[in-house]
Amino acid sequence: MESKNLLQLTGETKKSKKGMKRMTLAMAVLCSVGFGITQTGAYSYLSNADSVKNLFSEGKVSINLVEPEWIKDDSGTKEKAVPGDVYQKDPTITATDECVTPSFVYLQVYIPYAKVTKVNDDSTLYDKDANGAPLKKHHMLVTFGEGELTKTSSDEFLVGDASDIQYDQASEILDSAELPDGHLIRNNIHDGKDGWTLLEISDIPVTDIPDTDSYQKNVDGYLKFTYSFNTMLANTDAVNPKYAALIGQVLTNKTTPLFEKIRVVNCMEGQLDGKEYYIPVKAYAIQATHTGSAEDENVKNAIPATTAEVIKQARKAYLAYANQNEDNGIMSVIKFSS
Repeated sequence: MESKNLLQLTGETKKSKKGMKRMTLAMAVLCSVGFGITQTGAYSYLSNADSVKNLFSEGKVSINLVEPEWIKDDSGTKEKAVPGDVYQKDPTITATDECVTPSFVYLQVYIPYAKVTKVNDDSTLYDKDANGAPLKKHHMLVTFGEGELTKTSSDEFLVGDASDIQYDQASEILDSAELPDGHLIRNNIHDGKDGWTLLEISDIPVTDIPDTDSYQKNVDGYLKFTYSFNTMLANTDAVNPKYAALIGQVLTNKTTPLFEKIRVVNCMEGQLDGKEYYIPVKAYAIQATHTGSAEDENVKNAIPATTAEVIKQARKAYLAYANQNEDNGIMSVIKFSS
């Protein structure tokens, strides 16, 4: 699998110790961005797992993960990143020329969280006690148009299956509303064929994140958001002719961006000074044939013909296979620090 992340990459190769039956899984990972006050350099890491390619498949599954607007807008650097800033960031998956098998594709976005004192856009305190004194509470350090997850009374984020997820309405409006009351942060999380479907959100300890020594700085944990794209991907110019009728309906060669902008949490001055934050983004592709559960065996998990079927079967394929291959992939990191 080839990665074209439009970023400076250095790294090493690792072989997977895990395999799977009757399917192909490909994965690319693009990890950015760590935020502080000024940018001092870039750090990159690569690993690639080849052993999961082309096992009992009818063709090759191969994808790229790119962020075209991030590169075009910022050239991968920031002179200064401060609380409340909004940046272009648009993770998008494309099928490579070699990808001739329709595939379900997924994005996992890891959002760091830590205890800070959140501030409203009018500079008043959001986190304060009964006397108006500032408090530190857990907050997502970056949002992307959905706002913050709701929390328990003990200040823990509520996570789980998509059906259990709720967002803080005020922060969602702040992200997405028109200026001057909001920040115009758009995403493509909806049930149309060009949209993304949330599967689950997990609370991940920093010790379970690759390159732990870097990621754990100033961070209490990560929220892992997992989404599937509502249309299958393949190189539509070279896909098996029997799938030609699906092109433009449930088969395409490029996803829409999961989101188009991100916003750093607005917090008290100095609380992000000298700190480093990262947003790892991981992409999976799983071939769409022969990836159903046991109940699908009689029909051999026929290729989906509608958007609703893609959404349903992509979830089943993810639950069946993706968690078996968490250690595979390619990773790059851009780091911003004070």
